Amino acid sequence: MGRFTRRILMFLLAVMLASPVIIAAPPAKAGINHCAGIWANNNRVVVQHLSRCGPNGVYHIHVWGGGHSNNTRNYLYTGRLREFTARWPAAEGSKICAELWYHEGSGRYSSWGLPCDNM
Repeated sequence: MGRFTRRILMFLLAVMLASPVIIAAPPAKAGINHCAGIWANNNRVVVQHLSRCGPNGVYHIHVWGGGHSNNTRNYLYTGRLREFTARWPAAEGSKICAELWYHEGSGRYSSWGLPCDNM
């Protein structure tokens, strides 16, 4: 390998190491609070339970706004990103919120995030 090629490779390696690693880019509009994220746009809602956030166990997410209110199904969280997408017909500008609930047992719950976004 020539000296010039080696310099180019070293430069590219330095740029890659200095740049942040982007695993997945959320849509442009976003609301994030603690361990939960919500993105509302074009009559669709995406809610996320962020990775490595909150204790492992059973959760559900309550989503409401724009005349609707729904819960996700209960799911087991093991530290990996969980994402749920749904059609959400609501007027543009409607405030849509999501609350992440951890099931503590014995019928008790604790909130791990309450983000909102405008449709």
